Amino acid sequence: MISISCGSPPDGLMGVPYTHAFPISGSGGTPSFRVTSGELPPGLTLDSATGIVSGTPTNVGNYAFTITVVNE
Repeated sequence: MISISCGSPPDGLMGVPYTHAFPISGSGGTPSFRVTSGELPPGLTLDSATGIVSGTPTNVGNYAFTITVVNE
């Protein structure tokens, strides 16, 4: 079984480049990351193969989202 092994990501700042890797624990198969509820802040994207959220936030605010990892 594979799972994400961190809590909430650190806050970002509007206009400042951001990157955060969602580390995983467990093994088996090839991990695939997805946003399964909510949405990432505007300007950020999730790399489905690596679990890295990156980009430059373009708005201020609180954004609720859930990222899930599964074995492919």
